[in-house]
Amino acid sequence: MRGLSKYRPFDANYFDVFPKDVCIGSICPTSYSLKFSEFLKRLNSTVSADKLSDYVHHYTGFSNIYNCRLDIPEIHSEKWVSINDNPKSAINLAKTICTEGQKLSEQFPGIVLLIFVPNSWSNYRQFNYHGETFDLHNYIKAFAAQHRFTTQFIEEKTLYDKMVCEISWWLSLALFVKALRTPWTLADLDQNTAYAGIGYSIKKQYSGKAEVALGCSHIYNAQGQGLRYKLSKVEHPQFDKKKNPYLNFEEAYKFGMDILALFQDAMEKLPQRVVVHKRTPFKNDEIEGITNALKQAGISEIDLITITQEYDLKFIAEKIMYGQFLEDGYPVDRGTCIKLSSRNALLWTHGVVPSIQSNRRYYQGGRCIPAPLKITKYYGHGDLETIAKEILGFTKMNWNSFNLYTKLPATIDTSNTLAQVGNLLRQYNGVTYDYRFFI
Repeated sequence: MRGLSKYRPFDANYFDVFPKDVCIGSICPTSYSLKFSEFLKRLNSTVSADKLSDYVHHYTGFSNIYNCRLDIPEIHSEKWVSINDNPKSAINLAKTICTEGQKLSEQFPGIVLLIFVPNSWSNYRQFNYHGETFDLHNYIKAFAAQHRFTTQFIEEKTLYDKMVCEISWWLSLALFVKALRTPWTLADLDQNTAYAGIGYSIKKQYSGKAEVALGCSHIYNAQGQGLRYKLSKVEHPQFDKKKNPYLNFEEAYKFGMDILALFQDAMEKLPQRVVVHKRTPFKNDEIEGITNALKQAGISEIDLITITQEYDLKFIAEKIMYGQFLEDGYPVDRGTCIKLSSRNALLWTHGVVPSIQSNRRYYQGGRCIPAPLKITKYYGHGDLETIAKEILGFTKMNWNSFNLYTKLPATIDTSNTLAQVGNLLRQYNGVTYDYRFFI
């Protein structure tokens, strides 16, 4: 918030030369149109933050913060679609929204579609009937991704939430990012390293057979350019004792080749180093498949890293006072790293940081003792300190939130979500998406 307010978005210089407004369209039940319109117009006004806030800054209006206009449609304009308050069924509602959304995106390319969801639609949002599952959010996200337009859902309860300043910040960021703009970047990522994450989604068919979608996130440089996701179906899914899916040699080899192809397409060169993050252990077939593919291209610097949350480990921060150790009263500092061996370390991505208030500290969430991440290097000679710093940096790359950080790095934090939505895509094999279509 402070960075955007003081220094403007990362891509502001480019759009100074080629100005572009953030244009939104609305799909809203007829009886809620006036309330929803008034809510949206707050984004172009100033909202004061709580004076006692350790984190939230004053919201000074969309154009002041993002250096561009937010084009909010009038209720009876072409960009505002009013639909029936009482849909016939969940499927009918989803198809209506998708049809109207596609029309808007074709008529106004680059538009960000806002979808208002009233409380009265609660029975239409999800169902599970004889093995057939439905999720309104995921259904629409999958459709929109296929047709290359971005969406933002807004629930009725948001209109009445008292955290007006926070909502203005969070929603404005979502709209800016979904207009395919770049708010901020990491300062010191290695430009010659390709970072990839593996995530899975398992969908049980009515026959009982499991269908596995593989979601792979690829981050190519500090500017967020090349932040792409590729979906594929695991043709021959295998499962470990904990029922976690993993790749066989052929699929792992193909994954390695995908990393190279996507990096070269985005950066016009091959990477010197490849880092792969995963939340489950790397099996031998996965290690051999990925490394064989990369080594054939002349890449020898390869790090295969598993990242898990160690909920059972609890550490208390201490301080020295009067010559003795005393409990600090705060959790462990964010960024603390303890090396356990040459291949294992504990990293606190969740922890204490300096507050915006003088002589105070800030702990996101304010409750509970934070659990560290356990970093396990299954393959490679990369320095654990470098690997930990990269992971810590990627916890700042969630463009869908003004939270100071996420507990997991962007490489894996969103690849699982992508795979869940990806299971609904009819033709997802080999298709690459900008991740902003899914958030």
